[in-house]
Amino acid sequence: MTSNPFQAGETQALNPYWPASALAFLIWLAASFAAFSPASAADTSDATQGFRGELESQFRAATGLGFSAFDCAFPQGWPNSREILCDATDEEGDTFLYRLLRVEGQGAPRIIMKQPVGQLNPEGLATLRKPTDAFLAAFIDRDWPAVLASVSPSFESQLGLEDLQALLAPMRDRLDSVGKPQASHYASPSEGLHQLEYSLESSPGEAVGRFRLRFDAQGDPQIVSFLITAKPGSPLYIDLLQDTGKAVLNQFFDQPILRIDGPLHQLLYLGDHVEITLVLADDSRAKARIEQHASAYDLDTDDFRFQVLDASTLIRLHLASQGQTASSIDCPQTVVPDGGTLDCRVTVEDGLTSTARLMRQGGDHRLRIPRAPD
Repeated sequence: MTSNPFQAGETQALNPYWPASALAFLIWLAASFAAFSPASAADTSDATQGFRGELESQFRAATGLGFSAFDCAFPQGWPNSREILCDATDEEGDTFLYRLLRVEGQGAPRIIMKQPVGQLNPEGLATLRKPTDAFLAAFIDRDWPAVLASVSPSFESQLGLEDLQALLAPMRDRLDSVGKPQASHYASPSEGLHQLEYSLESSPGEAVGRFRLRFDAQGDPQIVSFLITAKPGSPLYIDLLQDTGKAVLNQFFDQPILRIDGPLHQLLYLGDHVEITLVLADDSRAKARIEQHASAYDLDTDDFRFQVLDASTLIRLHLASQGQTASSIDCPQTVVPDGGTLDCRVTVEDGLTSTARLMRQGGDHRLRIPRAPD
């Protein structure tokens, strides 16, 4: 049996609604090609050249230009990690960020490219920014009717004022003073679909706004999806992770979790994971794990998987699910080594004692407790 199904996610994004009519605008440079997989994590140089060849071919076909520089940041342990960032510079000196997402069970990797907005045609950028600038100004002022009026009519009719306020007000309440939003990056996830990214400086930490837009039949840009969230790795992001982690993991303990200790700032990309220490109300400690379960750099939901690692807690929860209570659980160490096993001596209330064997792979555990003799 699986003794650790403790997982949950928190999302702060809308499901995108894309209207049927759209006009092409600016430049579409979305890369689409067959999957390329490096043979091993050590082959980063060959892998970089392989990605460069694939991406440069697509880029040249769209623009007539090649790359003057190309560098990929392969995560430790690739291909187990599922997100790769590549910085490219074209022959005219413009820069681009490529992101490859390898999502388990979804076939070929997905490639997303974005570029600094300063490289776009100023007149076209100004046109594209009209609804997003209006949205953010109303968001900062907490003018929810004006926020709703800034999105596409079809999206507005589906969302409703109460739903929009419930979605955005908690994030706005976390931001104290907000400076003027700065447009930072542009992307085109698919033909006719445009994405703008903004940075929002505030006293608790930096937030980001991401918007997808299409042009209507009259040639006006319309917001069809948006996300306002904390910048990955920022103090605001860590505060949100603290709150989410405590809310998810509190249910597995008989007392509140006061705080989470651990390198939460390292959770940046799809597949990242860290081990954490939960500090409980009586000052006792328990071990857990957080894994980033979706990308935080698109309009994908930046979900996280929370898993209890503390061996005695896992055994106690399993016994409770079977209607039993342990009078004592004695484990030689707190956490099962990843890929290993741990034997714990367990005594239940009726006095029976047995050895429970915990096995772990990543954050997932299996538990064996021998049946008592008849």
